[in-house]
Amino acid sequence: MVTKEVDGKLHEPMENMTIDAPEEFMGAITQLMAGRKGTMNTMTNNGTGWIRMEFMVPARGLIGFRTKFLTETRGVHRVLLRGRLRAVEG
Repeated sequence: MVTKEVDGKLHEPMENMTIDAPEEFMGAITQLMAGRKGTMNTMTNNGTGWIRMEFMVPARGLIGFRTKFLTETRGVHRVLLRGRLRAVEG
């Protein structure tokens, strides 16, 4: 695991991940992210059949993610990633 010590506390890279996908894939995406230590921050359903989910996930959890994600969503999605360091919990 890649970590960095900041002010005596251990930090690891975290990603803010925003996923837009059809409603039918919500369960599969949520399970996939949970298995990678991702936590859902918000979910928005605007009534058009698409949902927006925002997750916080460790960067290490995204290794190998793309292939499984494409399979689960059949390639129908939009993803935005933003990274930052966050203290390791536990």
